[in-house]
Amino acid sequence: MGIRDGRLSIVGGMAVHLLAFALGAFADEVAMGNGDRLTGRLLGIDRGVCAFETRYGALERLPQGEILWIRTSEPVALDLSTGDRLVGPLTPAEEGGIVVHTAPLGALRVQVAQVLALARATPPPQGQVDVAQVRGKGNGPSGSRPQGDGSAGDLPKVGEVPEEVDHEFLRESTVLLQTGHLELDVEVQYGRRQRPVTVVGDGAVAFEELRARIVSVPVVLRAGLFHGAVAFVGAPLRHLEVESVILPAVDANTVAETGIGDFLAGLNYQLVSEKESFPELLATVSFTAPTGGDPQGDAGDAIPLGSGYWTVTGGLTVVKSLDPVVIFGGIEYTHSFARQVHGVSVQPGEAVGYNLGVAFSVNDSVTLSGRLDGTFVTGQEWDGEDVPGSSLEPLAVRLGLTLRVSKDSYLEPSVLFGLDDDADDAVLGMAFTKRF
Repeated sequence: MGIRDGRLSIVGGMAVHLLAFALGAFADEVAMGNGDRLTGRLLGIDRGVCAFETRYGALERLPQGEILWIRTSEPVALDLSTGDRLVGPLTPAEEGGIVVHTAPLGALRVQVAQVLALARATPPPQGQVDVAQVRGKGNGPSGSRPQGDGSAGDLPKVGEVPEEVDHEFLRESTVLLQTGHLELDVEVQYGRRQRPVTVVGDGAVAFEELRARIVSVPVVLRAGLFHGAVAFVGAPLRHLEVESVILPAVDANTVAETGIGDFLAGLNYQLVSEKESFPELLATVSFTAPTGGDPQGDAGDAIPLGSGYWTVTGGLTVVKSLDPVVIFGGIEYTHSFARQVHGVSVQPGEAVGYNLGVAFSVNDSVTLSGRLDGTFVTGQEWDGEDVPGSSLEPLAVRLGLTLRVSKDSYLEPSVLFGLDDDADDAVLGMAFTKRF
Protein backbone atom coordinates (compact mmCIF):
# COMPACT_ATOMS: atom_id res chain seq x y z
CA MET A 1 0.00 0.00 0.00
CA GLY A 2 2.82 2.39 0.89
CA ILE A 3 4.68 1.65 -2.34
CA ARG A 4 1.60 2.36 -4.46
CA ASP A 5 0.94 5.64 -2.59
CA GLY A 6 4.58 6.62 -3.03
CA ARG A 7 4.38 6.05 -6.77
CA LEU A 8 1.26 8.23 -7.01
CA SER A 9 2.99 10.99 -5.02
CA ILE A 10 6.01 10.91 -7.34
CA VAL A 11 3.84 11.01 -10.45
CA GLY A 12 1.70 13.84 -9.06
CA GLY A 13 4.74 15.90 -8.15
CA MET A 14 6.29 15.48 -11.58
CA ALA A 15 3.04 16.53 -13.24
CA VAL A 16 2.92 19.76 -11.20
CA HIS A 17 6.51 20.65 -12.15
CA LEU A 18 5.92 19.85 -15.83
CA LEU A 19 2.82 22.03 -16.03
CA ALA A 20 4.57 24.88 -14.22
CA PHE A 21 7.48 24.70 -16.64
CA ALA A 22 5.17 24.63 -19.65
CA LEU A 23 3.57 27.97 -18.76
CA GLY A 24 6.70 29.77 -19.93
CA ALA A 25 6.76 28.38 -23.49
CA PHE A 26 5.36 29.91 -26.68
CA ALA A 27 4.14 28.74 -30.08
CA ASP A 28 3.08 30.02 -33.49
CA GLU A 29 -0.46 30.05 -34.91
CA VAL A 30 -1.90 29.69 -38.40
CA ALA A 31 -5.60 30.34 -39.16
CA MET A 32 -7.15 28.69 -42.22
CA GLY A 33 -10.12 29.72 -44.31
CA ASN A 34 -12.09 26.58 -43.34
CA GLY A 35 -12.00 27.52 -39.63
CA ASP A 36 -9.01 25.38 -38.62
CA ARG A 37 -6.47 27.00 -36.33
CA LEU A 38 -3.15 25.26 -35.76
CA THR A 39 -0.68 25.95 -32.96
CA GLY A 40 2.92 24.80 -32.96
CA ARG A 41 5.97 25.95 -34.92
CA LEU A 42 5.99 27.67 -38.31
CA LEU A 43 8.82 26.12 -40.33
CA GLY A 44 8.58 28.11 -43.55
CA ILE A 45 6.76 28.91 -46.80
CA ASP A 46 8.06 27.84 -50.18
CA ARG A 47 6.38 27.57 -53.60
CA GLY A 48 2.87 28.10 -52.23
CA VAL A 49 3.17 25.56 -49.39
CA CYS A 50 3.40 26.41 -45.70
CA ALA A 51 5.24 23.81 -43.59
CA PHE A 52 3.96 23.77 -40.01
CA GLU A 53 4.85 21.46 -37.12
CA THR A 54 1.95 21.03 -34.68
CA ARG A 55 2.51 20.85 -30.94
CA TYR A 56 1.98 17.08 -30.98
CA GLY A 57 4.63 16.47 -33.63
CA ALA A 58 2.69 16.19 -36.91
CA LEU A 59 4.15 17.96 -39.95
CA GLU A 60 1.37 19.74 -41.87
CA ARG A 61 1.82 21.13 -45.39
CA LEU A 62 -0.80 23.85 -45.75
CA PRO A 63 -1.84 25.51 -49.04
CA GLN A 64 -0.69 29.12 -48.78
CA GLY A 65 -3.79 30.34 -50.63
CA GLU A 66 -6.05 29.04 -47.83
CA ILE A 67 -4.23 30.82 -44.99
CA LEU A 68 -6.04 33.82 -43.43
CA TRP A 69 -3.35 34.99 -41.04
CA ILE A 70 -0.18 33.93 -39.20
CA ARG A 71 1.11 34.73 -35.72
CA THR A 72 4.72 33.99 -34.69
CA SER A 73 6.46 34.23 -31.32
CA GLU A 74 9.85 34.87 -32.92
CA PRO A 75 11.06 36.90 -35.92
CA VAL A 76 10.79 35.45 -39.43
CA ALA A 77 12.26 36.59 -42.74
CA LEU A 78 9.84 37.16 -45.65
CA ASP A 79 10.60 37.65 -49.34
CA LEU A 80 7.69 39.48 -50.97
CA SER A 81 6.43 39.65 -54.54
CA THR A 82 7.29 43.38 -54.49
CA GLY A 83 10.98 42.48 -54.25
CA ASP A 84 11.25 43.54 -50.62
CA ARG A 85 12.49 41.51 -47.67
CA LEU A 86 10.98 42.09 -44.22
CA VAL A 87 12.21 40.68 -40.93
CA GLY A 88 10.20 40.57 -37.72
CA PRO A 89 7.51 38.71 -35.78
CA LEU A 90 4.04 38.38 -37.35
CA THR A 91 0.59 39.19 -35.95
CA PRO A 92 -2.86 39.06 -37.58
CA ALA A 93 -4.12 42.21 -39.30
CA GLU A 94 -7.57 43.42 -38.26
CA GLU A 95 -9.03 43.13 -41.76
CA GLY A 96 -7.13 40.05 -42.88
CA GLY A 97 -3.54 39.47 -43.82
CA ILE A 98 -0.53 39.82 -41.52
CA VAL A 99 1.41 42.59 -39.83
CA VAL A 100 5.22 42.39 -39.87
CA HIS A 101 6.76 44.20 -36.90
CA THR A 102 10.13 45.34 -38.27
CA ALA A 103 12.73 47.09 -36.14
CA PRO A 104 13.65 49.93 -38.55
CA LEU A 105 10.27 50.47 -40.25
CA GLY A 106 7.70 49.67 -37.60
CA ALA A 107 4.54 47.66 -38.30
CA LEU A 108 3.89 46.90 -41.96
CA ARG A 109 0.77 45.17 -43.25
CA VAL A 110 1.06 42.65 -46.09
CA GLN A 111 -1.19 40.03 -47.63
CA VAL A 112 -0.36 36.34 -47.24
CA ALA A 113 -0.51 36.00 -51.03
CA GLN A 114 2.37 38.50 -51.36
CA VAL A 115 4.78 36.17 -49.54
CA LEU A 116 7.02 34.32 -51.96
CA ALA A 117 9.11 32.64 -49.25
CA LEU A 118 9.40 32.64 -45.47
CA ALA A 119 11.90 31.18 -43.00
CA ARG A 120 12.80 31.48 -39.32
CA ALA A 121 15.13 34.41 -38.63
CA THR A 122 16.79 36.28 -35.78
CA PRO A 123 16.99 39.99 -36.62
CA PRO A 124 19.95 42.17 -35.56
CA PRO A 125 19.50 44.02 -32.27
CA GLN A 126 17.98 47.50 -32.43
CA GLY A 127 20.61 50.08 -33.30
CA GLN A 128 22.59 47.67 -35.49
CA VAL A 129 20.08 47.40 -38.33
CA ASP A 130 20.77 48.56 -41.84
CA VAL A 131 17.41 49.30 -43.50
CA ALA A 132 18.83 48.16 -46.83
CA GLN A 133 19.37 44.74 -45.28
CA VAL A 134 15.70 44.48 -44.43
CA ARG A 135 14.22 45.89 -47.63
CA GLY A 136 15.37 45.86 -51.20
CA LYS A 137 15.56 42.08 -51.84
CA GLY A 138 17.68 41.51 -48.73
CA ASN A 139 20.76 43.30 -50.13
CA GLY A 140 22.96 45.51 -47.98
CA PRO A 141 24.97 48.47 -49.27
CA SER A 142 27.50 46.12 -50.77
CA GLY A 143 24.82 44.21 -52.69
CA SER A 144 25.25 41.00 -50.71
CA ARG A 145 23.01 39.27 -48.17
CA PRO A 146 23.64 40.21 -44.53
CA GLN A 147 26.27 38.09 -42.81
CA GLY A 148 26.31 37.13 -39.12
CA ASP A 149 28.89 38.74 -36.91
CA GLY A 150 28.09 37.11 -33.56
CA SER A 151 25.91 40.07 -32.51
CA ALA A 152 23.70 40.88 -35.46
CA GLY A 153 22.40 37.35 -36.01
CA ASP A 154 22.21 35.34 -39.22
CA LEU A 155 19.32 35.19 -41.65
CA PRO A 156 18.69 31.65 -42.93
CA LYS A 157 18.10 31.09 -46.59
CA VAL A 158 14.46 31.96 -47.16
CA GLY A 159 12.36 29.01 -48.30
CA GLU A 160 14.50 26.30 -46.76
CA VAL A 161 12.02 24.04 -44.94
CA PRO A 162 12.97 20.87 -43.04
CA GLU A 163 11.40 17.81 -44.63
CA GLU A 164 10.53 16.10 -41.34
CA VAL A 165 10.61 17.72 -37.92
CA ASP A 166 8.31 16.13 -35.40
CA HIS A 167 7.99 14.49 -32.01
CA GLU A 168 7.49 10.78 -31.52
CA PHE A 169 5.71 10.41 -28.21
CA LEU A 170 2.37 9.61 -29.93
CA ARG A 171 3.75 7.50 -32.76
CA GLU A 172 1.77 4.39 -31.78
CA SER A 173 -1.66 5.99 -32.23
CA THR A 174 -1.29 9.06 -34.48
CA VAL A 175 -0.36 9.79 -38.08
CA LEU A 176 3.18 11.21 -38.33
CA LEU A 177 4.44 9.80 -41.64
CA GLN A 178 3.98 11.17 -45.12
CA THR A 179 2.98 8.96 -48.03
CA GLY A 180 5.72 6.49 -48.90
CA HIS A 181 7.82 7.12 -45.80
CA LEU A 182 8.84 4.31 -43.43
CA GLU A 183 9.61 4.18 -39.73
CA LEU A 184 11.33 1.35 -37.85
CA ASP A 185 10.76 1.19 -34.11
CA VAL A 186 12.85 -1.14 -31.93
CA GLU A 187 12.54 -1.15 -28.14
CA VAL A 188 14.26 -3.12 -25.38
CA GLN A 189 12.08 -3.69 -22.31
CA TYR A 190 12.77 -5.32 -18.96
CA GLY A 191 9.90 -5.96 -16.60
CA ARG A 192 8.68 -7.87 -13.58
CA ARG A 193 5.21 -9.32 -13.31
CA GLN A 194 3.32 -11.21 -10.63
CA ARG A 195 -0.24 -12.17 -11.44
CA PRO A 196 -2.76 -15.02 -11.13
CA VAL A 197 -3.75 -17.12 -14.15
CA THR A 198 -6.21 -19.92 -14.83
CA VAL A 199 -5.22 -23.12 -16.60
CA VAL A 200 -7.35 -25.80 -18.25
CA GLY A 201 -5.82 -29.27 -18.42
CA ASP A 202 -7.38 -32.71 -18.87
CA GLY A 203 -10.83 -31.37 -18.02
CA ALA A 204 -9.66 -29.87 -14.71
CA VAL A 205 -9.25 -26.27 -13.66
CA ALA A 206 -6.13 -25.05 -11.85
CA PHE A 207 -5.13 -21.68 -10.46
CA GLU A 208 -1.53 -20.50 -10.56
CA GLU A 209 0.46 -17.47 -9.48
CA LEU A 210 3.10 -16.51 -12.02
CA ARG A 211 6.20 -14.56 -11.01
CA ALA A 212 7.96 -13.53 -14.19
CA ARG A 213 11.02 -11.66 -15.37
CA ILE A 214 10.51 -10.53 -18.93
CA VAL A 215 12.95 -9.21 -21.51
CA SER A 216 11.09 -8.11 -24.64
CA VAL A 217 12.25 -6.50 -27.89
CA PRO A 218 9.19 -5.29 -29.83
CA VAL A 219 9.97 -4.48 -33.46
CA VAL A 220 7.40 -2.41 -35.38
CA LEU A 221 7.53 -1.14 -38.96
CA ARG A 222 5.22 1.74 -39.93
CA ALA A 223 4.48 3.04 -43.43
CA GLY A 224 2.65 6.13 -44.69
CA LEU A 225 0.03 4.76 -47.10
CA PHE A 226 -1.71 7.97 -48.14
CA HIS A 227 -2.59 11.31 -46.58
CA GLY A 228 -3.82 10.71 -43.04
CA ALA A 229 -3.15 6.96 -42.94
CA VAL A 230 -0.28 4.91 -41.48
CA ALA A 231 -0.09 1.10 -41.52
CA PHE A 232 1.99 -0.90 -39.07
CA VAL A 233 3.18 -4.48 -38.54
CA GLY A 234 5.31 -5.96 -35.81
CA ALA A 235 6.15 -8.72 -33.37
CA PRO A 236 8.30 -8.95 -30.23
CA LEU A 237 11.29 -11.14 -29.51
CA ARG A 238 10.79 -12.26 -25.92
CA HIS A 239 12.63 -14.09 -23.14
CA LEU A 240 10.58 -15.16 -20.12
CA GLU A 241 11.73 -16.69 -16.88
CA VAL A 242 8.70 -17.75 -14.88
CA GLU A 243 8.29 -19.21 -11.42
CA SER A 244 4.90 -20.90 -11.21
CA VAL A 245 3.25 -21.53 -7.87
CA ILE A 246 0.25 -23.87 -8.22
CA LEU A 247 -2.63 -23.30 -5.82
CA PRO A 248 -4.13 -24.57 -3.56
CA ALA A 249 -1.36 -27.16 -3.33
CA VAL A 250 2.04 -25.60 -2.72
CA ASP A 251 4.17 -26.60 -5.69
CA ALA A 252 6.73 -24.34 -7.41
CA ASN A 253 8.38 -24.76 -10.79
CA THR A 254 10.74 -22.44 -12.71
CA VAL A 255 11.01 -22.51 -16.49
CA ALA A 256 12.36 -20.19 -19.20
CA GLU A 257 11.50 -19.66 -22.85
CA THR A 258 12.81 -17.52 -25.72
CA GLY A 259 11.07 -16.86 -29.01
CA ILE A 260 8.70 -14.69 -31.03
CA GLY A 261 5.55 -13.22 -29.47
CA ASP A 262 2.20 -12.52 -31.10
CA PHE A 263 2.17 -10.92 -34.57
CA LEU A 264 0.51 -7.48 -34.77
CA ALA A 265 -0.82 -5.50 -37.76
CA GLY A 266 -3.09 -2.49 -38.07
CA LEU A 267 -3.87 0.98 -39.38
CA ASN A 268 -4.03 4.49 -37.88
CA TYR A 269 -6.29 6.95 -39.70
CA GLN A 270 -6.93 10.65 -39.09
CA LEU A 271 -10.69 11.21 -39.00
CA VAL A 272 -10.72 14.93 -38.12
CA SER A 273 -7.86 17.44 -38.05
CA GLU A 274 -7.54 19.71 -35.04
CA LYS A 275 -9.53 22.96 -35.01
CA GLU A 276 -9.55 25.86 -32.58
CA SER A 277 -12.48 24.44 -30.61
CA PHE A 278 -12.20 20.75 -31.51
CA PRO A 279 -9.40 18.20 -31.03
CA GLU A 280 -7.81 15.99 -33.61
CA LEU A 281 -9.63 12.65 -33.82
CA LEU A 282 -7.91 9.46 -34.96
CA ALA A 283 -9.07 5.86 -35.38
CA THR A 284 -7.02 2.69 -35.00
CA VAL A 285 -7.90 -0.84 -36.11
CA SER A 286 -5.58 -3.80 -35.53
CA PHE A 287 -5.41 -7.53 -35.01
CA THR A 288 -3.02 -9.99 -33.39
CA ALA A 289 -2.28 -13.58 -34.40
CA PRO A 290 -1.30 -16.16 -31.73
CA THR A 291 2.23 -16.79 -32.98
CA GLY A 292 3.67 -16.60 -29.47
CA GLY A 293 2.40 -19.85 -28.02
CA ASP A 294 -0.54 -21.04 -25.95
CA PRO A 295 -0.88 -20.23 -22.23
CA GLN A 296 -3.55 -22.92 -21.87
CA GLY A 297 -2.16 -25.48 -24.27
CA ASP A 298 -0.51 -28.81 -23.78
CA ALA A 299 3.16 -27.99 -24.30
CA GLY A 300 4.31 -29.48 -21.02
CA ASP A 301 6.65 -27.15 -19.15
CA ALA A 302 6.84 -24.63 -22.01
CA ILE A 303 5.64 -21.14 -21.11
CA PRO A 304 3.68 -18.91 -23.50
CA LEU A 305 5.16 -15.94 -25.31
CA GLY A 306 1.74 -14.67 -26.42
CA SER A 307 -1.95 -14.67 -25.57
CA GLY A 308 -2.91 -17.84 -27.45
CA TYR A 309 -5.90 -16.13 -29.11
CA TRP A 310 -6.73 -14.23 -32.26
CA THR A 311 -7.81 -10.71 -31.31
CA VAL A 312 -9.22 -7.65 -33.08
CA THR A 313 -9.07 -4.14 -31.66
CA GLY A 314 -10.72 -0.83 -32.53
CA GLY A 315 -9.96 2.46 -30.84
CA LEU A 316 -10.26 6.25 -30.93
CA THR A 317 -7.62 8.81 -29.92
CA VAL A 318 -8.11 12.53 -29.32
CA VAL A 319 -5.29 15.09 -29.29
CA LYS A 320 -5.72 18.71 -28.25
CA SER A 321 -3.07 21.44 -28.21
CA LEU A 322 -3.46 23.88 -25.32
CA ASP A 323 -0.37 25.89 -26.07
CA PRO A 324 2.19 24.76 -25.09
CA VAL A 325 0.75 21.66 -23.42
CA VAL A 326 -0.66 18.77 -25.46
CA ILE A 327 -3.40 16.69 -23.85
CA PHE A 328 -4.26 13.34 -25.37
CA GLY A 329 -6.46 10.40 -24.52
CA GLY A 330 -7.99 7.33 -26.03
CA ILE A 331 -10.30 4.38 -25.63
CA GLU A 332 -10.23 0.98 -27.30
CA TYR A 333 -12.15 -2.29 -27.36
CA THR A 334 -10.52 -5.69 -27.89
CA HIS A 335 -12.38 -8.88 -28.73
CA SER A 336 -10.61 -12.23 -28.37
CA PHE A 337 -12.04 -15.14 -30.33
CA ALA A 338 -13.05 -18.32 -28.52
CA ARG A 339 -11.33 -21.63 -29.22
CA GLN A 340 -11.20 -25.22 -28.02
CA VAL A 341 -8.71 -26.16 -25.27
CA HIS A 342 -8.62 -29.87 -24.37
CA GLY A 343 -12.20 -30.24 -25.52
CA VAL A 344 -13.41 -27.20 -23.57
CA SER A 345 -14.72 -24.09 -25.35
CA VAL A 346 -12.79 -21.18 -23.82
CA GLN A 347 -14.02 -17.63 -24.35
CA PRO A 348 -11.46 -15.12 -23.03
CA GLY A 349 -12.66 -11.90 -21.51
CA GLU A 350 -13.61 -8.79 -23.46
CA ALA A 351 -11.22 -5.87 -22.85
CA VAL A 352 -11.92 -2.14 -22.71
CA GLY A 353 -8.79 0.01 -22.48
CA TYR A 354 -8.35 3.71 -21.86
CA ASN A 355 -5.52 6.19 -21.50
CA LEU A 356 -5.05 9.86 -20.66
CA GLY A 357 -1.81 11.79 -20.92
CA VAL A 358 -0.01 15.09 -21.21
CA ALA A 359 3.19 16.07 -23.04
CA PHE A 360 5.16 19.14 -24.08
CA SER A 361 8.37 19.97 -25.87
CA VAL A 362 11.21 21.22 -23.71
CA ASN A 363 12.98 22.31 -26.92
CA ASP A 364 13.26 21.20 -30.54
CA SER A 365 14.94 17.94 -29.49
CA VAL A 366 13.35 16.88 -26.19
CA THR A 367 9.74 15.99 -25.35
CA LEU A 368 8.52 14.88 -21.92
CA SER A 369 5.34 12.83 -21.62
CA GLY A 370 3.25 11.11 -18.98
CA ARG A 371 0.33 8.76 -19.49
CA LEU A 372 -2.16 6.82 -17.37
CA ASP A 373 -3.12 3.43 -18.88
CA GLY A 374 -6.02 1.30 -17.69
CA THR A 375 -7.89 -1.77 -18.93
CA PHE A 376 -10.96 -3.64 -17.76
CA VAL A 377 -11.05 -7.31 -18.79
CA THR A 378 -14.21 -9.30 -18.16
CA GLY A 379 -14.07 -12.83 -16.78
CA GLN A 380 -13.53 -15.91 -18.93
CA GLU A 381 -16.17 -18.44 -19.87
CA TRP A 382 -15.59 -22.20 -20.21
CA ASP A 383 -18.33 -24.07 -22.03
CA GLY A 384 -20.58 -21.07 -21.39
CA GLU A 385 -19.93 -21.01 -17.64
CA ASP A 386 -18.35 -17.97 -15.95
CA VAL A 387 -14.98 -18.55 -14.29
CA PRO A 388 -14.92 -16.83 -10.88
CA GLY A 389 -11.97 -14.57 -10.20
CA SER A 390 -10.78 -14.41 -13.83
CA SER A 391 -11.52 -10.73 -14.47
CA LEU A 392 -8.65 -8.23 -14.49
CA GLU A 393 -8.29 -4.45 -14.17
CA PRO A 394 -4.63 -3.42 -14.58
CA LEU A 395 -3.76 0.26 -14.03
CA ALA A 396 -0.34 1.80 -14.71
CA VAL A 397 1.50 5.10 -15.24
CA ARG A 398 4.11 5.51 -17.98
CA LEU A 399 6.71 8.33 -18.03
CA GLY A 400 8.88 8.93 -21.07
CA LEU A 401 11.46 11.27 -22.59
CA THR A 402 11.71 11.44 -26.38
CA LEU A 403 15.07 12.69 -27.68
CA ARG A 404 15.72 13.52 -31.32
CA VAL A 405 19.35 12.52 -31.89
CA SER A 406 19.41 13.35 -35.62
CA LYS A 407 17.06 14.48 -38.35
CA ASP A 408 15.43 11.05 -38.69
CA SER A 409 16.43 9.22 -35.49
CA TYR A 410 14.99 9.22 -31.96
CA LEU A 411 15.72 7.67 -28.57
CA GLU A 412 13.02 7.23 -25.93
CA PRO A 413 13.79 5.97 -22.42
CA SER A 414 10.67 5.19 -20.40
CA VAL A 415 9.49 3.66 -17.15
CA LEU A 416 6.10 2.13 -16.36
CA PHE A 417 4.79 1.73 -12.80
CA GLY A 418 1.98 -0.67 -12.00
CA LEU A 419 -0.61 0.87 -9.69
CA ASP A 420 -2.48 -2.31 -8.73
CA ASP A 421 -1.90 -6.04 -8.43
CA ASP A 422 -3.16 -6.80 -11.95
CA ALA A 423 -0.56 -4.58 -13.63
CA ASP A 424 3.14 -5.26 -14.21
CA ASP A 425 5.16 -4.23 -11.17
CA ALA A 426 7.55 -2.14 -13.28
CA VAL A 427 8.83 -2.03 -16.85
CA LEU A 428 11.95 -0.19 -18.01
CA GLY A 429 12.25 0.59 -21.72
CA MET A 430 14.60 2.13 -24.26
CA ALA A 431 13.25 2.65 -27.78
CA PHE A 432 15.13 3.58 -30.94
CA THR A 433 13.20 4.94 -33.92
CA LYS A 434 14.57 5.50 -37.42
CA ARG A 435 12.75 7.05 -40.37
CA PHE A 436 13.47 6.32 -44.01
